[in-house]
Amino acid sequence: RMRIAANGNVGIGVSDPDVLFEVSGSARFAQENHSWTFDDTSNNRLGFVKKSGAGPGLAAASGSSIIFSTSDNSDLSSSVSGQTLSQRMRIDSSGNIGIGTSAPGSTLTVAANDSTAGNWQARSAVVRIQNTDDAAADSRFAGVQYTFSPGDDATADNYVIGTVGAVLTDTSSQWSGDLVFGVKAATTSTTISEAMRIQTGGNVGIGTDSPAKP
Repeated sequence: RMRIAANGNVGIGVSDPDVLFEVSGSARFAQENHSWTFDDTSNNRLGFVKKSGAGPGLAAASGSSIIFSTSDNSDLSSSVSGQTLSQRMRIDSSGNIGIGTSAPGSTLTVAANDSTAGNWQARSAVVRIQNTDDAAADSRFAGVQYTFSPGDDATADNYVIGTVGAVLTDTSSQWSGDLVFGVKAATTSTTISEAMRIQTGGNVGIGTDSPAKP
């Protein structure tokens, strides 16, 4: 009915458990690097629970989706019934990724209930693009690229047609930067040329990176 193997593995209805805990015809439970993994009897991963840092997290299969959740409690051992798992990200059957939504409608959908709506000057945002290089100001860029390419690997670098983002110009005090728009330099070019710049003070330049007037 039950066997404890010499290596400490436990099997119920299993004579040769090859993971920490195995139930015949049901599921297999194993401990890997401070995580519990859950597999079916065909070794298909159903999910895992991991405790790391402030609180535990869960990744589990739900139908044809994979759901990533976090707990509101830093210690699952205190009260299992008191735990609330909140979904943070989902990868659905079509490969769409949803952050803050359980029904992503595009390749990547990010949703948030932003309490600073109408007060965007508070510098809160649904999506943040951050360059963590904090050396002296050297025109570092934090932004996005737009490309149309026949492949999805590194060769796409040759097909970038535009960029939008911020260029760091001064690291004194709370730092400052300009908002820049770039477009492909020429039809056959692999470089981007600046097309428009909005400076920190509000000056706008088209065809110049040092506009003197708003």
